[in-house]
Amino acid sequence: MDRKLFFEEVSAEVDNLIARAEAFVGLDSAAINKVTPAHDWSLGQIFNHLVKADLNATQRLETALASGSGVNDSDARHTMLAKFILGGMLRPNVPVPPAFEPEKRQYDHSVVEQYVANLRKVKAMLPRAMTADLAKVRVQSDGAKFIKWNGFDVLMIVCKHGNRHLNQAEAVHRVLSGTKV
Repeated sequence: MDRKLFFEEVSAEVDNLIARAEAFVGLDSAAINKVTPAHDWSLGQIFNHLVKADLNATQRLETALASGSGVNDSDARHTMLAKFILGGMLRPNVPVPPAFEPEKRQYDHSVVEQYVANLRKVKAMLPRAMTADLAKVRVQSDGAKFIKWNGFDVLMIVCKHGNRHLNQAEAVHRVLSGTKV
């Protein structure tokens, strides 16, 4: 994929994820913690999962960018494993690695705020990422220690994963309130 197009898509997608997630910020604790019969996770658990899965990857990407990965203007390319994982995100009920299982506890709106804050960090690092050699950046997965993503993979996984679970959160909220978020 063309590098410029890749970053335009990622930037627009992160903006979209932020706007969608912000719709959940004002919910009370009862709504955030309710589990519906049709869904396995509460809204709090969904956002906890997003924070756990995305935060470490984006922090590691930020560290790699800060250490200087060289400048490159090559096309965006993903590892073979990332292509497989990204394709799997379209399927329902994909197994969750234990490191990313949501905690079974009570949540408040701060879990949503954590997710939005992380997305804002991703957005802020995009200008540096645009000129970095992201194909050479290696970010170890917390889900499986033998997996190393490249920088392009991390950005695309954050977007696709966020979409998957915000769709899930919106479905849970519709069941709880009978309205669309």
